[in-house]
Amino acid sequence: MTKTIERARRFPALPEIDDVTRREFLIGAAGLLVLAPYGCGGSGGSEVDGPEDGRMAEHEFGETRVPEDPQRIVVTDGEITLDPMVALGVEPVAAPEPNYTGGIPEQISSRIEGDLTSIGTVSEPDFERVAELSPDLILGIAPIVEEGYDRLSQIAPTVGLDYEQTAWKEQLHRVASVIGREGEAERLLSDYEGRVSRLRETAADRLEGVTVTVARATDLGFRHLTREGSFPWTVLGELGLQAPREQEAGEVGEPFIEISQEDTPLLEADYIFLATDAGDSDESQVVEEVRSNALWRELEGEKIEVPSSRWVFGNVLTANAILDDVERYLVEESR
Repeated sequence: MTKTIERARRFPALPEIDDVTRREFLIGAAGLLVLAPYGCGGSGGSEVDGPEDGRMAEHEFGETRVPEDPQRIVVTDGEITLDPMVALGVEPVAAPEPNYTGGIPEQISSRIEGDLTSIGTVSEPDFERVAELSPDLILGIAPIVEEGYDRLSQIAPTVGLDYEQTAWKEQLHRVASVIGREGEAERLLSDYEGRVSRLRETAADRLEGVTVTVARATDLGFRHLTREGSFPWTVLGELGLQAPREQEAGEVGEPFIEISQEDTPLLEADYIFLATDAGDSDESQVVEEVRSNALWRELEGEKIEVPSSRWVFGNVLTANAILDDVERYLVEESR
């Protein structure tokens, strides 16, 4: 087989995401753990390439020959790749432990028929377990694949894809291209965009001019998710919803801005969504601090608590879950 892997560059952080948010994605609500080195670079082994009749997949480390129709895929980064893959109709054989305390987000788990084998955590994968599963493809976003790439690519063809949370549609296409589901990706996006158009048309009177805040309370802090840099606003913005003008300060593209309890009045909007990581004791304490804050109680907008697992990071399944919540809270309940 012709060896086609070339290390193109290193990824010290997720694109467009600072260190705090990177940890937040990696460990969900688990705490302030820093991503541990996988301890695997420079092993000196040779990369495993796919079958001769496979397709060439371009990715962040070069290009790799992968199977035309991979059957045993291991995901390295959890929900970020699970969401598009499951939406495309492919169920991987293994993935890391869920990033959220409540497990794999419901919008994803409801589409998984079997049990996913655990390969450890995102920060500490079990390479021996991965090898025992005999995968024919290992797939994840580049910042997560990077540290373990040398060892993973000795087990099976390994692909590390670019990732930016506001570019989830492009990410869907990237995953689809690797696993041979480009047509399905087009259908999923067409269905999603059609749903957005219909909702804007049928609920124009209840969405026009409406302001929305998306805040998140975790053990990593209390913040609001920005209009220009966060995943949920890629959905809310397409519906024509607006963030309060007072929240638009700060660097363009930042996914969130930390706020103090004294800054709570900046969250004032017609609807205030508070994303929480339900089930974690430390998280509950932080949420209680927000709820007990007198300035929070004085906000006049309708306050709605939603799970972080369907509002903070995701792809087409999570985007549709946000549309579900918009229909429920902003459209149906306002009639």
